[in-house]
Amino acid sequence: MTGAVISPPSGPVCHDLIPTLTPHLDRHMLFPLLEFLDGLLATGADATSLPPVPYTPTSVARSRLDLLGPTHMVDYAMDVYQQLYPSIGSVPAEMEQKRAAVLERLEELKGVCADLEQLLNDSSRRAELEQKGDWNVAGLSQIGISPSVVSSYREYSKFQYDCGDYHTAGNMISVIIGLHATPSEDSNSGNRGSSGVEDAVAAKSEKLYNLRTLTPDLSSLLWGKLSCEILLENWDGATTALQAVRTSIEERAGTHSTFVPSPSRLSATEALTQRTWLLHWALFVFWNDPKRGLDHIIDWFTSEKYMQAIQTVAPHLLRYLTAAIVLNKRSRNNSHGLLKDLVRTIEHCDYEDPIVDFVDCLYIKFDFEAAQTKLVECELVLATDFFLCKQTDLFMKEAR
Repeated sequence: MTGAVISPPSGPVCHDLIPTLTPHLDRHMLFPLLEFLDGLLATGADATSLPPVPYTPTSVARSRLDLLGPTHMVDYAMDVYQQLYPSIGSVPAEMEQKRAAVLERLEELKGVCADLEQLLNDSSRRAELEQKGDWNVAGLSQIGISPSVVSSYREYSKFQYDCGDYHTAGNMISVIIGLHATPSEDSNSGNRGSSGVEDAVAAKSEKLYNLRTLTPDLSSLLWGKLSCEILLENWDGATTALQAVRTSIEERAGTHSTFVPSPSRLSATEALTQRTWLLHWALFVFWNDPKRGLDHIIDWFTSEKYMQAIQTVAPHLLRYLTAAIVLNKRSRNNSHGLLKDLVRTIEHCDYEDPIVDFVDCLYIKFDFEAAQTKLVECELVLATDFFLCKQTDLFMKEAR
């Protein structure tokens, strides 16, 4: 995981969170945010009622070009470059050279992984290996597909991801996870034994695509699977992947886990960092779940370890927790208690945001006039927030 950064815009102070969110997101997740800004800027040119955003089409395009730099999406980068510099007429020679190198490496990886891909396309042969219990790295090595080929296949999946082919990359990641997993039938077998430890491991395994152990490499694959599902907007798959990553973090952070080898365990600082990342990635999933998304935001963000991450590293996420509580207050029996807990959290966090400040004015300061002023600001903030823009009307209704 490597966070990318969109630099904060210069000029008057605003409540745009994109520069604050981006260090905790994968580089590829920033492209939807930039597309959102493009839409706001295009709409704002024709609608004076839309609040201004502190960007220009040129600044957004430059950010997009910067983000594309380390990826393999060279054709996309060339298009953006020509849009930015139409008078130049041609792209830099290094772009052409990089494109040739990407295509060459893609062919190399395809060649190295040809035998494995041929096997993957042979459903009867694969079924035979699975039935014999040989659909794993050790089993493949017995038929001439070495662990180094599996390693190259993993590199191939990452390469496809960096080319922007998230569907292919996600499918390849699923194959690699499957090679390190116990077949799902085993978890339901009556012959598994009645050991409490074995049952606990099996239950965790089911949440982790049937992985029976966790290493840093396997955990990284879970993050990759989650990223692909988010970028494909496959929200059901993303919900499953999100839970798998959360389980992997908590297992690796545990000091007495029988599921994780000791060298693979996370330090307290590493666990805090990964929980913070996961909260940010979860925004994509939960705000696109109309049935349970609000409940999931509230449950995750208010749980002890994740609230610690918010208070310590990411107080800006209080905007989304506050919005979820306000939007969901009619459907939860404990909404009053949630508001009281939120108020206590706000009192101990040095963070200013119109949505958070609205609750502060209403429930802490009891300044109803100031709350109405903040509510007007909330409408402007909601309309230009990537995750909250579709909730603007409902939030204003519930807040009044």
